[in-house]
Amino acid sequence: MNKRRILITGAKGMLGRTLVRHWSEQHAVIATDLAELDITDAAACTTCVTGVQPDVVVHCAAHTAVDRSTPSAARISPSPAIANVRV
Repeated sequence: MNKRRILITGAKGMLGRTLVRHWSEQHAVIATDLAELDITDAAACTTCVTGVQPDVVVHCAAHTAVDRSTPSAARISPSPAIANVRV
């Protein structure tokens, strides 16, 4: 089996942790969270993806402070951060 380079955003979250644990033995997993990669920063995302050159990007980063969330146009529209992690 070929080892794939898998970049995971939100690697400290519930889903991200599970994927890192599951795939680390078979693949080269690059685990990032807010401390390593702010997905709202397009330049940082470009630098990360260019440097890592992943075969796969698994985007698990999310806003989890639901109690502080309020319905608004920003919540209904897709986040600009999604475009930053698109390869």
